[in-house]
Amino acid sequence: MKKTLLAVVVLASFGMISTAMAAETATNTFQWSGSVPVVSDAAGFEIVQVGAVDFNSGSMKFANKAGVVTLESSNEIAFNVLEKAAPGARAAGDQAAYTMTLESLKLGDNEQDPTALELKIVADGVDLVRDEASTSVSKSTRLKVAAAKADKTVVATPGAMAVVQAIIKISPTVI
Repeated sequence: MKKTLLAVVVLASFGMISTAMAAETATNTFQWSGSVPVVSDAAGFEIVQVGAVDFNSGSMKFANKAGVVTLESSNEIAFNVLEKAAPGARAAGDQAAYTMTLESLKLGDNEQDPTALELKIVADGVDLVRDEASTSVSKSTRLKVAAAKADKTVVATPGAMAVVQAIIKISPTVI
């Protein structure tokens, strides 16, 4: 009798534990992203990664305080533009001078109107403006995503994914 009662109590407690565990759920979001490289006819230079964050691995940190969402930070994606071949006296691998033009900025799957964006791309502390070439640089460039508003607020749905993709044209210049 004691063994039967013990078995019933043990089996009942297993049922209660599994019922309690089944009532709790947790969710998380998993994402993979990538970009298809554009075929480049620029045989004389290449864009190379600088640092640990590759071109498709930038991340952003958001905060949500009482329904007010802010972009707290994003990591930097850095690159150099290097000579591939030796034009004149320059050696392969030398830093090239170049301008940058933001050709497209997308949030999620949709290209957004650049005047209505709440996020922007910043290169070495300077906002990139769509279809406007930057001044010529001849050093590593560091890109970040930043909030367009001074208070860093953005309109976002809690739990939603925020994916930003910028297409930037690099044009070598003569130094």
